[in-house]
Amino acid sequence: MDNKEISSSSGFFITIVFGIAGSLLIGLLFRGYSLFEFETPSSFVLVMGITGAIVYSALKFKTLKDSILLCLTLLLLNLIFMGSAPISYYVRDMVLFTGFWFCIFFYKLWLKRLSDKYMFLRALGFAAITAFVFIAASFVLILINVPFIKISSEMISKMILFYLQAGTIVGLGLGLGFDSAEIYLGVKNKRPKEHIRLQ
Repeated sequence: MDNKEISSSSGFFITIVFGIAGSLLIGLLFRGYSLFEFETPSSFVLVMGITGAIVYSALKFKTLKDSILLCLTLLLLNLIFMGSAPISYYVRDMVLFTGFWFCIFFYKLWLKRLSDKYMFLRALGFAAITAFVFIAASFVLILINVPFIKISSEMISKMILFYLQAGTIVGLGLGLGFDSAEIYLGVKNKRPKEHIRLQ
């Protein structure tokens, strides 16, 4: 294994760690220890934080195919752990994971191109996009359930508020975590060293 492979491998795992740490920090700040109570909705933030960290790191250090396969694997595991939940929840999570992958792809393709001076803005942009996708998924859940259960305006408001908060927490935490990982790895500082070695 050469130095480039070692750097890529370490970068992959370090980015995952920082991404999860960022989402945990923001999650604990807004949700407290309910984040670790898997019978509560707050654990959703933890699950999506871990998913986002792994998928983004694969997209950055591995390949597009790897990131898609990892996202599908994590979705499958999530569906298995859900057990005998209503079919609408399976559909919701498929929409959520698919939309979340596109959020991460957009973040990697466009938002990461913003200057480091706008680092916090990148994280806020990621939070806004993630919140939008999560809310869209909640509407899918509502539309599927309309024929089967009575849905009140209060229920819709609570659901939208939850996914708005969850998306903001996940996106902001991951965005700050990814930027922190980049600073730690010193990506930009490595380039001059490579030129020196070539001389």
